[in-house]
Amino acid sequence: MQKWFLKIKVLFPTTRRKEFEITLRPWALKALLWLNSLFIIFFVFAIFRYVTIEIDRHRVAKLESENRALKEEIVFMKKEAKALNKMLNDLFEANNRVRTAAGLDPVPKEFVLMGMGGNLEELPEEKKDEPKYIRQELDRLINLAKFQLQSYSEVSEKLEEDARVREHTPSIIPTAGYFTSGFGMRRDPFTGRLSFHEAIDIAAPQGTAVIAPAAGVVVAVKWEQGYGLILEIDHGLGITTRYAHLLRAKVSPGQYVKRGDIIAYVGNSGRSTAPHLHYEVRVNSKPVNPVKYIIPTGIYYD
Repeated sequence: MQKWFLKIKVLFPTTRRKEFEITLRPWALKALLWLNSLFIIFFVFAIFRYVTIEIDRHRVAKLESENRALKEEIVFMKKEAKALNKMLNDLFEANNRVRTAAGLDPVPKEFVLMGMGGNLEELPEEKKDEPKYIRQELDRLINLAKFQLQSYSEVSEKLEEDARVREHTPSIIPTAGYFTSGFGMRRDPFTGRLSFHEAIDIAAPQGTAVIAPAAGVVVAVKWEQGYGLILEIDHGLGITTRYAHLLRAKVSPGQYVKRGDIIAYVGNSGRSTAPHLHYEVRVNSKPVNPVKYIIPTGIYYD
C-alpha cells in the first residue's frame, strides 16, 4: 500500500530563497488537526465562560442593588410602622375617652397588644427576622385599626340611640301657666270626694298654645266624656302623653310632631272649672308624675 504525505510550498518573492517546502506525514497532519480542534474548542469555551461570568456579574450587581433597596424599604417600613403604632395608641386612648363619655365600658390597655407586641427594635439583632416581624406588626396594627373603626361605630350607634331617647322623652312643660293641681290623691272639685289624679293641671288663658314636650306620633284627637277634647301622643319607648280640656287641636292622628311643635290650644272643654291643661304622662300604660318629665327652667337637655 502506497503511503501518502502532504507537501506545502511556501514562496518568498522578496528574498533570495524563492520557495520553502514543508512535508507533512499523515501522523503530523492528524496531530495538527487535533491541535487545531482543541484550540477552537478552548476558544469557544473561553468565550462562553466570559459571557456567563459577565451575565453572573450583572446579575449579582442587580441582586445587590435590590438587596440595598429592600433594606432601605425595611428601614422605611419600620419608621412608618412605629409612627402608625403611636397614632393608633393615641386613637385608642381617645376612643376610650369617647366610650366613657358615651356611657360605654373602656377597653383595657392590654388589648392594644392583641397577643403580639413590642416595638420593632426590641428583638435581638442576631435573632431578628425583620420582614416576618414587620408583617406581624403590620397585621397587629391593621387589626387594631379595624377594632378602632368597630368601636367608633359602636359609640356612634350609642350616641344616636341616646339622641333618639332624648328626642322622644318628654322634658319640657307643655304650656305656659301655673300649677293648680298635682299628681296623686286629691279632692274632686265637683264631688268633694278623694280620688287619684293621674295628671297635673296647668292653668292658662284660653287659647294659650300647647306644645309637644317630645317627638312622637299623634295617635288620637277625640272628645271624651268629662275630659272634653283630648289629644294623645305616642313617643315610643313605651311613653305616651295625654292632653285634655283643649279648645282645639292643631294636629291630626298619624301626624309626626317634634319637641316644641304647637299641637293644640288650652281650653275649658269637658268637666272643667276654668281654662286649664290636663297633662298626663304614661310609661307602659301606667300613669307617672309628669313633673318628673319636666326639666326646670334654665336647664337644657337636648
